[in-house]
Amino acid sequence: MKITPNNNVSPASLPNQAQKTQDPGQKSFDSILQESLDTTTKIPQETTGPPVLDPLAAMQSTSLNARIDTSAVEQTTKLLDNLEVYSQKLGDPNVSLKELYPLLKEIEAQNTELMPKLNGLTDGDGLKSILNQALSVASIESAKFRRGDYNE
Repeated sequence: MKITPNNNVSPASLPNQAQKTQDPGQKSFDSILQESLDTTTKIPQETTGPPVLDPLAAMQSTSLNARIDTSAVEQTTKLLDNLEVYSQKLGDPNVSLKELYPLLKEIEAQNTELMPKLNGLTDGDGLKSILNQALSVASIESAKFRRGDYNE
């Protein structure tokens, strides 16, 4: 098969401006935009500043209405600290599983102790979310250890 060059190829011609067809009953985007801008400018704007907040009133209402269980916060912090130590030791090849076992027992005890406190917290409380995640991680790690996932 012989290929012959064709030098008579012309570039495709594009129309300079596309024909716009519009139904007579439809409005153009520009007119709709202008109408919406006109209606928003007709709405009276209030010239008042932001509301004045009294920080003392906010502190008083917080201390009266939402008492934070400091023991739950401290226990959750200790559990998170133990989980961090457990994670570091688990990643260290020089630490044996026998050395990890006492720490795991402590994590399990903290998990059992904190479970009732989780149920006592309200749904909107940020501590409940943190505590729930920490208890979940503690339970999962305990199950993995006991199942033998970390055996050499």
